[in-house]
Amino acid sequence: MLRETRSALLDQLERGDATALNLVLAHGRRTPLLGPDGPAERVDVEPGWGPAWDAAVDHLRLLRDRPERVRRCAHPACVLWFHDTSRNGTRRWCSMETCGNRAKAGRHYARTRTPT
Repeated sequence: MLRETRSALLDQLERGDATALNLVLAHGRRTPLLGPDGPAERVDVEPGWGPAWDAAVDHLRLLRDRPERVRRCAHPACVLWFHDTSRNGTRRWCSMETCGNRAKAGRHYARTRTPT
């Protein structure tokens, strides 16, 4: 279920095809309610689909709120996507500690190595 959802998310991000993602979302629904403590909602998800369905719903929330902040990592060897939470929206790497450091170290190595 999680692998199916991951594949559906990649289909949507890379190809713009939402068919598989909509199939994942069809495994659950939210119903707004007015309870004794005020507005609430009931979430009904098929057994086993909880985490996968939550991931798909969270992805929709990111696309609704700030679609331009959902990006692919700029490191050529990385396959990850991330949500840019930087203040000015210019983050390039999924992780500065891994992909960002590799890119900067590679540029430094190329500048400082002596030709032989």
